[in-house]
Amino acid sequence: MDPEVPGSNPGGGPTPPSTPLLATEPPPLQPRSPCQPRAPRELALSSTQVLVVRGLVKRYGRIYGARRVDLTVQRGVHGLVGPNGAGKTTTMKCIVGLAVPDAGEALFLGERLWGPGGWRLRSLIGYVPETPDIRYHGTARELLEELAVAEGYSRAEAREAARRAAEETGVEDLLDKKVSALSKGQRKRILYTQALLAPRELLVLDEPFSGLDPEAVVWARTLIAEKSRESAVLVSTHLLREIENLATRVTVIIRGETVYEGPVEELVRKTLGVKLVVEVSDPDKAARVLESVGAEVARRLGSRVEAVARDREHVADIVEALVANGVRVYSVQVLHGLEDAYIKLLEERRGGGGA
Repeated sequence: MDPEVPGSNPGGGPTPPSTPLLATEPPPLQPRSPCQPRAPRELALSSTQVLVVRGLVKRYGRIYGARRVDLTVQRGVHGLVGPNGAGKTTTMKCIVGLAVPDAGEALFLGERLWGPGGWRLRSLIGYVPETPDIRYHGTARELLEELAVAEGYSRAEAREAARRAAEETGVEDLLDKKVSALSKGQRKRILYTQALLAPRELLVLDEPFSGLDPEAVVWARTLIAEKSRESAVLVSTHLLREIENLATRVTVIIRGETVYEGPVEELVRKTLGVKLVVEVSDPDKAARVLESVGAEVARRLGSRVEAVARDREHVADIVEALVANGVRVYSVQVLHGLEDAYIKLLEERRGGGGA
């Protein structure tokens, strides 16, 4: 059984814990092994990139958590997707310092993340783990203040940092409640708050919607969108519709290796094209117009025409052409999305033996 951490002593205020406040707190930093390769000279960041990972390898005994992961995160929301056991959480743990890579290199804000002094860079990275496994007997306020002190704040600064972060995440009503009395979803919101105790250049969110009720999912989605305007946000989730709505770029990992990285729309286009159904006043004329602008007409269903476009810009051109040719458009439904493209990619990799 993991040791529990007292949050306060019976006679007074908070007592500094002798064991981690969070089950996810990083292990002590270890010196870099001389055998770990240095980054090649050409590894560098562009002006829009926050994090570049190349050739990440992580083994747990004989089992690979990551075989070769390449990842480039720009400002905004970046999705990290893959099946269970693909290496997503391992990759995130290596980024935030919870695991030590066996090989590979990472540049964060132009500096080496996995080298001497990398621990200083991690103060600019906020992390929300999938499971809100917090073992603490004190209140949420005491927990946040202790974590802020661990970040390097004075006690007075820690109180202000906790107050400010709680206000930003809207958890003020939870601050004076015992952490042990909070629900799973409430503890998850406290983890979001601790990730924002200090200014961050990168937020790493592992299954950020796990354990949240529908109202809290909306809250998390809004918070992620807001933070992405000022920071890079790396999100791993099986809810691919959330990735599609939030992220502009995505990395797909299968069996510990990166198999795709780039725009979400490009992945859909490469694997499937964009399938759409238009409901129109004249389906025969609409079919002719669709073919004239390069769409592949699949079939007609009454007043509806099903077709495949090249991408979403092509969809806009199709609608414009229909209207220009006197066809009234009642509705347009895009059927293919990230989820469909991801499933197709998995099938291709498995079928070809490349996964």
